[in-house]
Amino acid sequence: VHALTASGDALAVWSCGFGGAAEGIYKMCLGNGFGFSFADVPMQTLFGYRYGSFVVELSDTAADCGVLLGEESIPMLVAASGMEGLPEALTLHYKDTVTLTPMLVPEDVSDKTVRWYSSDIHIASVDPSTGEVRALSRGETVLTCVSGDGFVTKEVPVSVDYTVGQWLIKILLFGWAWY
Repeated sequence: VHALTASGDALAVWSCGFGGAAEGIYKMCLGNGFGFSFADVPMQTLFGYRYGSFVVELSDTAADCGVLLGEESIPMLVAASGMEGLPEALTLHYKDTVTLTPMLVPEDVSDKTVRWYSSDIHIASVDPSTGEVRALSRGETVLTCVSGDGFVTKEVPVSVDYTVGQWLIKILLFGWAWY
């Protein structure tokens, strides 16, 4: 597309996949709009992802007029629309460890990764990539899971408390001062 437009063999370029803004940027980069010329800049740098399509209107002088110049199958990106498999709330005992594994919906989502965050890492920490939760002290916090594409967020309230045995050890060995 770039070579045909630069040589003058293409009369017009439309970008169905990118929209009118991309077409305007593309023409501007060739210097036939506002005088800017970024002819040596790769298209991926301009538009980020390599998906979408261009329709090229060829001039009568183009040698390849009417000939299919090339075809490329470009996969469709599927955004996450939901998250399943996480509890509504989580109750842990001090020093417990549990791994939370969400499932993104739909199944064919393009980016299947998730990131985890804790609102208070002193109460419960979470590994950002694996979802392994560790109860570190008594209290309440909120764990947040965000889909890799950023479209879906789910919060899980976490409550951490001591077991009866842990309470007895804390009270009998350390006294009420630690309560």
